[in-house]
Amino acid sequence: MNEKEKYYIEEKCEDIEKLLSLDVLKKGNWVFRGQSNAEWSLEPSLFRHLKDNNIPEDNWVYCETLMIEEFKRYGFKYLKNPPEPANHLEWLSIIQHWGGKTRLLDFTSNIFTAVYFACNELEKLTDSAIWCINLDKLYEHRLRFLSGCDGYEKMVEDYFISNGLYTTEWDNTTLGMIHYQPLYKNDRMYSQDGLFLIPLHIKLSFEENLKFQLTKDGSNKFDKSAIIKIKIPNDKRFEFMEKIMDTGISGKSLFPDLSGVAAYSNFHIVKNKDEDSKSTINKLNAKIKNDIKYYVEKYGYFNKKVADSYHKLGLLMREKSPIPTILYLETAIEIYHKIYHQVESIHKHDKDLKLQYAFALTACGAAINENIEDLIKEKKYSTPQEACESAILKLEEAKNFYCEHYEKDIAYKENHYGKDNGLYINAKHHLGKAYYNMSAFINKKEYLEMAKEELEYVYQYKEIFSFLFGIEDLLNNINNELNQINKTGIPTNVGTISTH
Repeated sequence: MNEKEKYYIEEKCEDIEKLLSLDVLKKGNWVFRGQSNAEWSLEPSLFRHLKDNNIPEDNWVYCETLMIEEFKRYGFKYLKNPPEPANHLEWLSIIQHWGGKTRLLDFTSNIFTAVYFACNELEKLTDSAIWCINLDKLYEHRLRFLSGCDGYEKMVEDYFISNGLYTTEWDNTTLGMIHYQPLYKNDRMYSQDGLFLIPLHIKLSFEENLKFQLTKDGSNKFDKSAIIKIKIPNDKRFEFMEKIMDTGISGKSLFPDLSGVAAYSNFHIVKNKDEDSKSTINKLNAKIKNDIKYYVEKYGYFNKKVADSYHKLGLLMREKSPIPTILYLETAIEIYHKIYHQVESIHKHDKDLKLQYAFALTACGAAINENIEDLIKEKKYSTPQEACESAILKLEEAKNFYCEHYEKDIAYKENHYGKDNGLYINAKHHLGKAYYNMSAFINKKEYLEMAKEELEYVYQYKEIFSFLFGIEDLLNNINNELNQINKTGIPTNVGTISTH
């Protein structure tokens, strides 16, 4: 193997939509790891610890063995359900969780989680990276070192329980890589969709073990397509973080404890660090408008870059004023729609464009629904009912887009945008709230039942997505109103707009 040759494919993504639309990630079973410095290699904490402390390589196996045995001896009494003493991988996963140095390297099956870990340190001055590894490719070559039992997880468990990581039966010189999901996951691992990749040879790097695992038998060539390194420019960290927070991914959701709440709060400190936020927004506003002028002159009005810029303007103005927010988003929607429906357009099957179109529809529908009274005052709409109808049309189109798109593109569905994804949940959530608002004006029972159907579906994800805060109270209100109608036939609270 040529040591100087990159053993991975490298991509650069300046916006999250490009990242999520990479064709190569739509096929196969991928896992992801976000790192805040793109220059960092893939290296477990144990490997760094041993090298940083100048431990001779000949002592590495002994040091790891000693660390694990000491943890078992003194940590046993703190565990309600400790693993069997011989189950080394379960013990390693517990040690990893509590900050011990192990050969395990954390990965996730959720690319949004990887984006968080790549971009959440906003003060960093380096580009960040997401490493993507195809488990199907890893799985193809596993039999070079594991044999004698059926099923991958059972194979891994039986191999290490019978041979151990640290016994004379296995001399710790086997090269390769395995993936492992602990039997007893802690809350963080569940929230982060976590799993581990584990190098077998402790004296060689994680990368050497991985390359060997992906090397075809009888050759010196490894499967480069199984590893992708995606670089994210440093100045895009904040933008990526804002986008994933729209899907419900934040420190609060990934760390379901007070440390997660603290991380979530820290992000908002940085988000609002400028004393003169109005000035900052105005500068960004001017920059995006200059971008629009440039793109229109270069590409024409009906161009995706123009639509994307209006989309950014709409999102930028959300906390400033609902009117420009909605006008900019509606302009973006109009351009996306025009491009998408041009029969000869090369964008006809552009998943990035489709995604942005649905995203803009959701954002616009939500903005209308949440600002009905202000929109009436500003004469954007004549009546609250008219505003509700506009919001519902946009949100229904967004929801139906996701449904239709997933059913047509199974590979896409199974990887990033399955129906349980935050984008789909977000659209249904806002649609349910829009139905509830509409119930104040016409067909009260019908719209209450429609709202209940949408919100009961998303309720099951309230512990995962932070934007579902308050959904339980809203569902209780809906059920109470439906019970009142069923008992008396008389609707209550007619003409009231929900503020949930």
